[in-house]
Amino acid sequence: MISGHGDLVAVRITRAVNIGVAGVVSIWHFGYHGSKLITHWSDYQSQATTLASWTALAVIDVIGSVALLRRQSHAALARTLAVAILVVGSIGTAAGPPGGAIADSSWAWSSVGWLGVLVLLRRPIVELGVLLTANLGVTAAFLALDNAFDEPMIMRFVTVTCIAVGANVIVALAGRLMQEAAQQTTEIAEAEVESYAHKQAADEVHARRQERYEYLRGQVESVLRGLADGTLDPADPAVQRRCAIEAARLRRLFAENDDVPNPLLHELLTCVDIAERRQVEVDLSTLGDLPSIPIAIRRGLTETPLAVLATAVSSARVTVVSNRDEVIVSIVADAPPDAQITWTTCPALSTVRYREGANLWVETRWKRPSPLASLTTIP
Repeated sequence: MISGHGDLVAVRITRAVNIGVAGVVSIWHFGYHGSKLITHWSDYQSQATTLASWTALAVIDVIGSVALLRRQSHAALARTLAVAILVVGSIGTAAGPPGGAIADSSWAWSSVGWLGVLVLLRRPIVELGVLLTANLGVTAAFLALDNAFDEPMIMRFVTVTCIAVGANVIVALAGRLMQEAAQQTTEIAEAEVESYAHKQAADEVHARRQERYEYLRGQVESVLRGLADGTLDPADPAVQRRCAIEAARLRRLFAENDDVPNPLLHELLTCVDIAERRQVEVDLSTLGDLPSIPIAIRRGLTETPLAVLATAVSSARVTVVSNRDEVIVSIVADAPPDAQITWTTCPALSTVRYREGANLWVETRWKRPSPLASLTTIP
């Protein structure tokens, strides 16, 4: 979620920069240069050529703005527009008064620079540098051809071009730096999110390990301690059944971490395997599709079948019936009457058991809570 938010911020900043640059260039060409065109209309040698040049650059302005705002400024399009800007701008300068390439009436050389910023904003800065250098060369060539390069004109040319080129480069660099800063901010946010996710995963793994350790201490430690200090006799059938139950619990515990499509069936199969190793014939059948079941519920559903399978003498039948809202696990086995069966204590489950002769039948049922049941009634 945070990563997606970071990407959205970067996109918004980039769009704001693009809108800002497109707006500045359009105001400069349509507003400032348009007013110059009207004010000095009578000064131009070819008014039709001047108007056509200004209009052509206006069209390029629109095309470049649309491409920039849609982020479609491909290299071929950007370079083609840059060349067109330089050619049309040169024609506009040529249509001006003799020696007036940078006079008050001149607008074309300035439009070339600003439109170059627009169409080359997402291109390497060196491409804008080439365009600006070429524009200065063309402007200087017009002044030289008109023999206008006296000392005052040289000072004016240096001053005006430094200010104009400086403004073009500053805007281009500022836009690029803002976009790069937004991208870097997004990358940093993504790295922080990834680091936080790894920490959460590590904490969850550690918590699960601690939980399993506490579970083993509570279930297995007493058996191991009794076997070690001699208080439990390995030859005693009751002790053997108890060891079988704890072994099944261990196998189930390890199986809980396996990445399998049906965790409940996978955990039941580990219990079945323990029984089959004792030469117990086990029949496992399923009906219906299993829903997603929390691990605590799975433990409760497998606890009683686990104990019954571990104490079965010769045969057992396990049946799993399920739908999207309910899971029923039942087992019938020839468990001895004196077998110490552990009944599940999970409050979310209901258990029914019945003994007939040598056979023990146990059914454990879990029903998904209704959404209405989770609502709290305020008195």
